[in-house]
Amino acid sequence: DVTRCRVTGMDGLKYFWKGEADQGDQRRWSGDFAASAFKSAVPGYVFEQGDCTHQIVDEALGRRLQISYSGNIKLCIWNSGVDFSVCGESECPDFGRRFLCFEGGTLYRDRAYVLKPGETHVLKAAVSIVK
Repeated sequence: DVTRCRVTGMDGLKYFWKGEADQGDQRRWSGDFAASAFKSAVPGYVFEQGDCTHQIVDEALGRRLQISYSGNIKLCIWNSGVDFSVCGESECPDFGRRFLCFEGGTLYRDRAYVLKPGETHVLKAAVSIVK
């Protein structure tokens, strides 16, 4: 239930929401990220952050998921909305209420990696349950 989950470790990070991508990372987040921040007009948030570890605190199911990233320069958190129309049809009409995408990334406008032929870049994500 996205109305009852939050992401730790976001305090002080520069960010923008995707509807203002042209303005860049101009603001700083305060406190944990509460997934209830999503509204129909806000498709997602992009945070300026490299290698990191965060926890998704799921109060509805009483669990914590720890996610660690390396090789990223941005951290994107998004939700499709309650009708899940952003991602296509769903057999469950309230799927968006139970959906939170939390992903590290390297491709976002001003900070995209440009690889020459033969070069590689590794982006890693590790997910674990914390008691």
